[in-house]
Amino acid sequence: DSQLAGPDQVRSETNATRKGTHRLMTVESGIATARRERALGTRIDSMFSRDRVWAWGFVVVLWAVVTYVAFATIGMVEDGAVKAAILISGALVLLFNTASIAAMVRHYSHDKDFIYGLDIRHLDERRERK
Repeated sequence: DSQLAGPDQVRSETNATRKGTHRLMTVESGIATARRERALGTRIDSMFSRDRVWAWGFVVVLWAVVTYVAFATIGMVEDGAVKAAILISGALVLLFNTASIAAMVRHYSHDKDFIYGLDIRHLDERRERK
C-alpha cells in the first residue's frame, strides 16, 4: 500500500511546510506589531491628553490672572480712555492667547501620531541606554 516518495514530492512537501511556518511567523509577528501599535497608540493618547489638560489649564490661569490684575488696578486709573485701552488690551491678550492655544491643541490632535511617536521613540531609546 505505501509508496516511497520521490525527490520531487519530498521537496514539494518541505516547501509547503516552510511556507506554513513562514505564514505562522508572519501572523505572529503581525500580532506582535499590532500589540505594539496599540500600546504606542495608548501612550500617544495619554501624552496628548496630558498636554491638552496643561494647555487649557494655562488658559484658565491666564484668564484668572489677567482678570484679577484688571480689577485690582483699574481703580487706580482715572482717565476713561486709558481704562478702555487697558481693558481692550487685556481682552486682546486673552483672545489671541486662547486662540493660539486652541490652534496648537487642534494641530497636535491632527499630527499627534508623528509628534508624540517621535517623542516616545526618543524616550525609549534614552531609557534603553541607561
